[in-house]
Amino acid sequence: MKAQLPPGWKTMNIDLYDKLSDLDEHVDAFVAHMNLFTNDDAFMCRVFLTNLKGAVLHWYTRLSRNSIDSFSTLVTCFEAQYVTSRSHHLTLVAFTKIQQEENKPFHNFMKRFCSISI
Repeated sequence: MKAQLPPGWKTMNIDLYDKLSDLDEHVDAFVAHMNLFTNDDAFMCRVFLTNLKGAVLHWYTRLSRNSIDSFSTLVTCFEAQYVTSRSHHLTLVAFTKIQQEENKPFHNFMKRFCSISI
């Protein structure tokens, strides 16, 4: 927590993570922005909390003192805690089980199929 802000540091312009969006996407966006300024583990751990909100911020603030020794460890703990927020990719078998609902127009089925497949 003693890590100093690097020269020219600006707050990040990414959405705060609240466990509703994809956690991998959030971590990637965070790391990409941070790498513009620094790749210092201590600083990245310190700033990570500024991109969290709600229950996720509460989780971060409850981490045991000295339990995180690197940004990699923080990401591992974060991913373990919020693994259910990870995007799930459908398999070919899952796609074959998508069916048109009875008494619903075909274009509704196609709209739903396309939204799932993207």
